[in-house]
Amino acid sequence: MDQRKTADNKRAAGSATKPTPPGKGGLGQPDWDSGEVTMPLFPPPVNAPQGQNYTWSHNLGSMDLLVDANLGALNSQGQMMWFWYPETTIALNGPNQLTFRWTLDEEGWGHYQTYFGVTGPPMLRVRIWRF
Repeated sequence: MDQRKTADNKRAAGSATKPTPPGKGGLGQPDWDSGEVTMPLFPPPVNAPQGQNYTWSHNLGSMDLLVDANLGALNSQGQMMWFWYPETTIALNGPNQLTFRWTLDEEGWGHYQTYFGVTGPPMLRVRIWRF
């Protein structure tokens, strides 16, 4: 029986699949990492969609990529917290570039601050793995 069928049978039997810790067959270091980039906040929306498009060069020469983008900020203990930010839309517009639309406004950021206790400006981190 192949591995896929075995994994499907385990799931069907109710056994949980454990995540693979880093260095144990999981994703290695990304091929490209933007680092922690401070991003602007926009005024709350009126009637028109706001936001800004940004284009970054990664020079990986491929469209066969896994892209991970996270919103982050420091918490009250000075530790970085990372969130999945669904409002950021990312497009691979060539083998060496990605474009994303950033739309986080002051009101939305206020929700993150209230719910998670983060302080300071929002930061974006994009990491890319080549396949």
